[in-house]
Amino acid sequence: MTTATTLPYTTELGFAALGVALSVLIPFLAAIVARYWPSNRSFTTWSDIIGALRPYIALGLFSVVVGALVAAAADFTSKETALLAGFAWDKTLQVSRGITVGWRL
Repeated sequence: MTTATTLPYTTELGFAALGVALSVLIPFLAAIVARYWPSNRSFTTWSDIIGALRPYIALGLFSVVVGALVAAAADFTSKETALLAGFAWDKTLQVSRGITVGWRL
């Protein structure tokens, strides 16, 4: 019989935070694709890009805190479960707050 070993806390935190980051970036990237594909339009300056990213950066920082809580609350046996737990918890928070409704760039 094989016993499952838990991941080190820093690994749990890293993969949970990565899952959270993916839940933040995927909708943003989907909004960019929906707006600019297959059009020739694009961001004209770096300030346009930074302006579009600013709310997602703030959300991402908050999400890292959520990732830390997810990692602290569970003992994961694989990197995949830590990644999916971070993604699921953050996506649940976003949907419950209505953040994913009406993406605009």
